[in-house]
Amino acid sequence: MTSRFSAPFFLAFAGACMMVGPLAAEEMTRLPAGSEHDGSLGSRNGGIVVGADSIVNGEIDSRNGNIELGARVTAAAVRSRNGSIEVGDGGQYGPVDSRNGAIVIGRGTRAGTVSSRNGGVAIRAESEVDGVETRNGAIALAENVIVSGGLRTRNGAILAESGAVVSGAVSSRNGDFRLHAGGRVDADVTTRNGAIELLGASVGQNVQSRGGDIRLAEKARVGGDVIIEIEDDDQSGGGWFGSGGSYPDAGSIHILDGSIVEGDVIVALPDDYDGEIPEVVIAADATINGEVRLDPRVTRTTR
Repeated sequence: MTSRFSAPFFLAFAGACMMVGPLAAEEMTRLPAGSEHDGSLGSRNGGIVVGADSIVNGEIDSRNGNIELGARVTAAAVRSRNGSIEVGDGGQYGPVDSRNGAIVIGRGTRAGTVSSRNGGVAIRAESEVDGVETRNGAIALAENVIVSGGLRTRNGAILAESGAVVSGAVSSRNGDFRLHAGGRVDADVTTRNGAIELLGASVGQNVQSRGGDIRLAEKARVGGDVIIEIEDDDQSGGGWFGSGGSYPDAGSIHILDGSIVEGDVIVALPDDYDGEIPEVVIAADATINGEVRLDPRVTRTTR
């Protein structure tokens, strides 16, 4: 199986999130470095720039403009509609939310839930957030990011670098999930129409895909089951008059390089499944402590 992920892809995504568009100087709201502002700071039809080491005793809210915050800024919340948000290093924030704009959280920053609709989210190294949610945008976690809640995306990949820790569940619809060495998810990882790849990383509970490859490599560990399951309602209705047929390809399972599954390995398919038949590859040095329970049409091989 060829991986659908690559380092250049991660870098390109993170770089795209960091390209916050220029602000019109005549419409810009500025707070100089080292300032303290009582109450909320808002702008309509213009951007907001806050200098380093500033404190906003309220929310920062922009409509139709980008928000740029310097290093070590503190604010109760940051919100933008029709504009991107770029947060400098070492800040302290409540929720950070954007509609129609990307979000970049600077290195070593503490924030509440980070959410975006129609824009990606990039969290730089050593930061800690309560959770990340996107719709129509990818999520990128740099090294040693801590997420005390979960990750959820619809129509976007989730990419987590080495040492990233997610205490809650990870869920993706129409997007892949990849976790690098030393990374950890304490709860479930589930995708629908997306691949899952663990490279020397661990998941505390189940790993499940509904239409996407699952790959464990470099001594990855799963504390629960590894599951590919296609259900009747996954049909696209491609048969005559929209009845039956046209299931998505289920995906295959590869457990390689001394990886460990504490639970079962399961592939479950409907009786009338008409997609590509999955392959299950379990390396000779891999460990499955539960059972291997496969649909009878599935091929199992050892490498």
